[in-house]
Amino acid sequence: MAATPGLSSKVLSSQLKEMESDGLVARIAAETGKTSLYCLTPLSESLIPVLQTMAEWGLRNLYPGFVRIEDCQ
Repeated sequence: MAATPGLSSKVLSSQLKEMESDGLVARIAAETGKTSLYCLTPLSESLIPVLQTMAEWGLRNLYPGFVRIEDCQ
């Protein structure tokens, strides 16, 4: 697994397994056999607009002058 600062391999593996069982990611065995690749499922992709809206809400409240690029066009 790629190194992620402050995240142990055990915790990452556990979270990925939980997300897989919840249907949020799909595991694909890599050709080497020792590692796995993960990709988003349609269920998790459907959350992207929700997460984007939440992120924008947070930015607007953290930075009152925040303006979305789309609002400038």
